[in-house]
Amino acid sequence: MSRSVHTVALDFGATSGRVILGTWSGGRLSLREVHRFPNAFRSLNGHDYWELGTLWHEALAGLRKAAEALPRGATIASVGVDCWGVHRKDQPAGVVDGFSYGGPQELWNGLAAVGQALVAVTIVLFVLTAARAFRTGEPAGDDPWDAQTLEWSVSSPAPADNFASVPAVTSPEPLLDLKPAGSEK
Repeated sequence: MSRSVHTVALDFGATSGRVILGTWSGGRLSLREVHRFPNAFRSLNGHDYWELGTLWHEALAGLRKAAEALPRGATIASVGVDCWGVHRKDQPAGVVDGFSYGGPQELWNGLAAVGQALVAVTIVLFVLTAARAFRTGEPAGDDPWDAQTLEWSVSSPAPADNFASVPAVTSPEPLLDLKPAGSEK
């Protein structure tokens, strides 16, 4: 029987936040909202602010509720945080809280266009390389990189259940620890 893994997600939205407990068990992921709270801007001296102290308090309250919702003896394996840095809908792009940027916008727009072009070239090269590999390449086989991390210790293609049990990791290079001394593979 495989062990259950429990994770927590903190989701800070523009108008509300929530804490979700995720459990991976038996090849299935279950999600449960354990805490929800309001979130809003507060105005002070003509400026809008998030109430960071309140958000911190709500995050801690949600983490406590997630820990309380765990089965006896279980622990939280990881915590993820999602916070959107979005403009309010009543503000035009480039204007936040009454501030308008007056710098060299053409320069930044040009640099953004160059970045987009580089991404496009990279995608085209990836597609061409993948097509060539599918057409003429050989299968990579097990551990083609002589890697040092656990994902390369399973056969290729990987079986449905990579590991019968969760391996104990005691160093930054767990696969290297499993290989015989002086062995390349």
